[in-house]
Amino acid sequence: MRPQPPSSLFDDISSPAFVPAEDMLEWIEATFLDPSSPLHNPEHAHLAHAEIGFLWTFVENSRKGRRIIGQCEEGKPQGAMGQRSGRDADQAMVRLRP
Repeated sequence: MRPQPPSSLFDDISSPAFVPAEDMLEWIEATFLDPSSPLHNPEHAHLAHAEIGFLWTFVENSRKGRRIIGQCEEGKPQGAMGQRSGRDADQAMVRLRP
């Protein structure tokens, strides 16, 4: 059964807009990453070792009149350290190319 957001998220409008969805990772692994699952896709194998976090929210998200129910974003450090780590990663990729 798919995890559901906690009801407390909707009880108080002044509560935090985002709360951790701690049980989501286990469900996603069992539903999409487990090779014995009917929804398994081998193209998602790289996600088995990724560090992924999940949040519940009541904030509406839409683009061009379409409701967005899920979103994935790559986390990037802010400031000078983020610029340096991005540059270092780009240089490392160049060194890895044949």
